[in-house]
Amino acid sequence: MRRIYFFSFILIAFLFNNCTTEEDLDETLLHGKWQGADWLIEGKSANLDVKSIAFEFDQDANYSAKYAAQLEKGSYRLSGRKLYTTAEGDQEKVVKIIYLSTDSLKMDMNRAGRNEVMVLVKQ
Repeated sequence: MRRIYFFSFILIAFLFNNCTTEEDLDETLLHGKWQGADWLIEGKSANLDVKSIAFEFDQDANYSAKYAAQLEKGSYRLSGRKLYTTAEGDQEKVVKIIYLSTDSLKMDMNRAGRNEVMVLVKQ
């Protein structure tokens, strides 16, 4: 009898886990050019030049990112709400997409234990 309860518990846990997975985003919404609108650090607007932040994502899974004089290029992939980027000659990084629409994008990042949210608008 204990075995039946154990296997029932495992089955319910498995089904619950599969039902609560994050939905896939429409990758086509990501395609295009994006400009920085705000950057929040621990929930407060950072004193940064967000207008100099620019991202571009294309349909061939390539991206470029620019902040001030820094330029990064490489490939990207989406999995659920996670955006994975791999810059040329660098390791893969991941951010969580909080919101994605035809005109705005919010990415949640954890840098050195600090919560940061980058807000971008489509150009």
